[in-house]
Amino acid sequence: VGVSRMELQIWLLILMAWVGSGVGGQGGCDGKISFKNTDLSSLVRDGNASLSICNKRHKRQAKGRGRSGKRGKGNNRRKNNKNNKKNKNRNNIAKTTKVTPKKGDVCSNTGMEWNNYHSTNTIHRFLTCLASEYKGKATLINIGRSSQGNDLKVIQVGSGGRGKPAIFIDGGIHAREWISPATVTYILKDFLENSGKYSRILSKVDLYFLPLANPDGYEFSRQSDRLWRKNRSHSDRGKCAGVDLNRNFGYKWGGKGSSNNQCSETYRGPRPFSEPESRAMRDFILARRGNIRMYITFHSYGQMILYPWGYDRVDARDSAELHRMGTVGARAMGRSYKVGSAAKVNYEAAGASDDWAKGSAGIKYSYTIELPDTGRYRFLLPARRIGNTVREAANAVKAMAEDLVKNIR
Repeated sequence: VGVSRMELQIWLLILMAWVGSGVGGQGGCDGKISFKNTDLSSLVRDGNASLSICNKRHKRQAKGRGRSGKRGKGNNRRKNNKNNKKNKNRNNIAKTTKVTPKKGDVCSNTGMEWNNYHSTNTIHRFLTCLASEYKGKATLINIGRSSQGNDLKVIQVGSGGRGKPAIFIDGGIHAREWISPATVTYILKDFLENSGKYSRILSKVDLYFLPLANPDGYEFSRQSDRLWRKNRSHSDRGKCAGVDLNRNFGYKWGGKGSSNNQCSETYRGPRPFSEPESRAMRDFILARRGNIRMYITFHSYGQMILYPWGYDRVDARDSAELHRMGTVGARAMGRSYKVGSAAKVNYEAAGASDDWAKGSAGIKYSYTIELPDTGRYRFLLPARRIGNTVREAANAVKAMAEDLVKNIR
């Protein structure tokens, strides 16, 4: 039909770039195209491809920060390359490692592993399997449903018992931060499969894991808009759908760093706890008020361990102790993590879950851990970085929990 070979190649590149922007390639915008899996159904389902051509919108959106949703200034490729060399010297960029499933690994038949990012269905199958395989050690609890009817699944690890102290860990509050659910599921797996190394912790506390606090938004980010942040309430509003769940908690709700504009990424919702996801978390935690001694929520990116307050640049009364415990976690990470109060180290963000956990639920130790990296990949952390990231996070949780239980009799 008179189309040259060069024209065909150009159209092919445009098509591949479009596909990458829709399903969310994991490698950042480094100008290369490489498919790890040529099965397109698998690509859409589990994000097992690395497509690194991003459209302008993705380049622009990826500059936003994890907790605040604000836009960063961004760097050009030359500046990024210089920074990356410095970061490698400081161990700020994880080496490529894989979490290789062992033969006979419990629940490996669910498809869950930590060399790729996985769908909500895969994650939930994994949780159900763990509860079945580790009866007496793991209990599956449905704490509610999302705005689109997906279960919000918590796994309790430990012997239980009335009044037993506990730690609550969640992930996936922000849809686009795929490394967060991957991290929480890995830590959960490690506590069950290698319980011996956590025996000191498990003898004193139970742990509650909520890997996917925002399953609707997470799936939307996998299937439609890789950089979607909010939940999916009022999905008929198009680009103005959803609420930022990390501005919807009731402590100092409506303040700095949140928006009343429905189309904003930091839209706080019409009222505190307007969303079923945040309400489910609130009700579950308050039902165990007094027992939960530590709250940890995983986000990305920035490599920071943040503690209250985030609503304003003010210090909590026990900020010195919060900083000390945060430093325990940072040291265990094995590379550079900033530690400090959320508003001072990152941005003001009223209505966040960590502020509510401390200010309303009375949990003394409350933290947001912003996972890697420091800006090269932003929210698009490649799957090859999962292994190191999740292991570091497990080390941090172990160190902080061991410090916590020293004072529990």
